[in-house]
Amino acid sequence: MSTPLERYQRDLGSEGFVRDPAQANAVRLLQELYDQLMASGKESEGFLAKLFGARNKPPEPVKGLYFWGGVGR
Repeated sequence: MSTPLERYQRDLGSEGFVRDPAQANAVRLLQELYDQLMASGKESEGFLAKLFGARNKPPEPVKGLYFWGGVGR
């Protein structure tokens, strides 16, 4: 599976795609969100943390993104 940044860079190599600074910024934000989501829940806990119940803490929520504006540019 491609990351948002990998997909964007691959698409830029295709005919008809032109780099756009606003889209590049959106892709950067999507990549940051993707990285946070992929990392959430993967923190390895040590033996003692598991033994003494540190696992009972809910994970910190990941902030999402909201894009607004017209479709297309």
